[in-house]
Amino acid sequence: MAVLFSRPLASGTLGIQPGQPNAASGAYSTLGTFRHRQQQQQSTFSSPPPWFGDWIRWRALAPALSYDKLVPPEKRLLDLAYSWVNGSDASLQLLRDHFQSLSPLFTNVSSHDVAQITTRRFRDMDELRYSVRSAIQYSADAVRNIYLMVTPVPDRPTANPLSFLSSSRTQSPDWFDATASQPKPFRLVSHADIFGLQEHLPTFNSLAIEANMRNIPGLSPNFIYSNDDYFISQHLNTADFWTPLYGYVLHMEVSLRVPPRLFDPSGDPLNIGEWPSLQFSNVLLSERFGARDRAYIAHIIHLFNKNILDEIHQLWPIEFGETSSHRFRGEGGGQDVNPSFLFAHYVMERLREVQLEAFWKNTVDADSDGELNVRERQWLIDRINEWNDGDQAATHQARDHLANHKIILHRFNMTLSGSTDYRVSGIDGYPYLISNADTSKSIHAEGVEQKPYTGYEPPAKRQCKINLQFCFGSRFGDPSIPVLSKSQTKDVFQHFFRDEFHCGDCLLEMAMNHRDLGIGALFPADESSPQYKQLVTDLERYQYVLGTSPYSFIALQSPEGAEKSLQGLWDSRDRLAYMCINDDYRDDAKTEQSIRHKLQAFLDKRYPFAAPWEKFPPIQITAPAE
Repeated sequence: MAVLFSRPLASGTLGIQPGQPNAASGAYSTLGTFRHRQQQQQSTFSSPPPWFGDWIRWRALAPALSYDKLVPPEKRLLDLAYSWVNGSDASLQLLRDHFQSLSPLFTNVSSHDVAQITTRRFRDMDELRYSVRSAIQYSADAVRNIYLMVTPVPDRPTANPLSFLSSSRTQSPDWFDATASQPKPFRLVSHADIFGLQEHLPTFNSLAIEANMRNIPGLSPNFIYSNDDYFISQHLNTADFWTPLYGYVLHMEVSLRVPPRLFDPSGDPLNIGEWPSLQFSNVLLSERFGARDRAYIAHIIHLFNKNILDEIHQLWPIEFGETSSHRFRGEGGGQDVNPSFLFAHYVMERLREVQLEAFWKNTVDADSDGELNVRERQWLIDRINEWNDGDQAATHQARDHLANHKIILHRFNMTLSGSTDYRVSGIDGYPYLISNADTSKSIHAEGVEQKPYTGYEPPAKRQCKINLQFCFGSRFGDPSIPVLSKSQTKDVFQHFFRDEFHCGDCLLEMAMNHRDLGIGALFPADESSPQYKQLVTDLERYQYVLGTSPYSFIALQSPEGAEKSLQGLWDSRDRLAYMCINDDYRDDAKTEQSIRHKLQAFLDKRYPFAAPWEKFPPIQITAPAE
């Protein structure tokens, strides 16, 4: 597959001259600047709990260990963050019109086209009311506070848009009763309180808001993020999103993959959707971890960790800053970061890197001197030959980090709700190994398909072989070369870790599943060593599981289609964990009234219980006259 970047990539191949830096990677411990930056970030992460080392190495949990000792108080519940805007607010419309007139994105575009697109993008169908109801009804056992990120607008429609911050109010849902006597976990947060640079305001770009949401005051370490058109449809617990034993729960759609190249928005710059941000984020990931197609993330509520977001921001500060500065989606050629996609894949890639690096340093480099002598290289060659020549269906060991996970979680009062299935743990290896990868040639060669396994197959169904010559270079297997220098060893690692990642994927598959290896091959022998403690810290930081939950995404485009789709959601209400209802109909008064009527009737029936801070019920919308 040819990979097209507009951003320059370091070569990182075995042809790099000894001692030549490769700033794009920073992989393999002290090689590049990444580990230095990571060490600067250590203070933002707490040390792993004392029980975690035995758990991750031996799957051992002390009988006296309890829920209180297992789960720190600040992580027992999650905060839920929403981004929301009332597009029908006259003050907001004034503000938006003013800044649209200043944006080059809207140059040479007819006012009619602008109106059509902005009407659809900022239309308020009162979905937030029902989305919040769904969270209260179905996730009360998981959610602590609900934060609504809202925009400041002029305090009156005739105010000077340029002075809106000095004479402004924050938008609020008209049904929200801020004076209610009952303590409210529902809190409004102004964009002015989360954007580091006030000159980036006002913003009409949800990706810019997401790029700053980690700054919500008082936000929990782990939190979930939702749009107002996402709805929870079955009961959820904290374990549906995260546990200290298994880490983050990520939902991916591997059948739909994001390519590692920039999106060309020139065809329709005002209506580009999410794909430019997905592809731009994959370009960033590809520069750091290797240029691969990466799985689309499921269209549901997403989990985040603030410390991981801090780490990501420090790696890509310019890109996050530029995203924050784009008032409208599509500015900057659509090169915005997509925090949800970036977070999920960054966690997956960092765990893969930690595992490969640990195997390379702690087992292959037996004397830990950073060089590879003949004996060390021959040991790995022998293991690879055993793997290649043997019956992998027989030698694959069952992935067992999730063995009995429901029983274990139940023991510690972290029972899964039944809405999420844990399918595979990243601790057992990288899930998206390329199916039938040819490791004798470049994964980037023309015509090479990057089709991964789904990650859910039985271990014996996942087959791969390692071509020693291509993956490690001719010098690696040459017994006449007594030692590969530190620089040469780094180059070999860089080659299979990043540049030809299908080699690294298969090496990790072998390390984790060879009958003589397994997770023990990652650990140094001395459990009191700094290397052991650092590995435990990194595994705890980046561990994850791939989960699946039944969900449905529908787009309301016509009254007839809306009625059919909404009836389907109602009929599936006992099976779906999540729903996303997107309105995408044309700007026509009769069509809008009909769809609003049908949507409100469905949501009223599906989520009839008002939140305590709703000061009045929904205004009933009648069906249009025939």
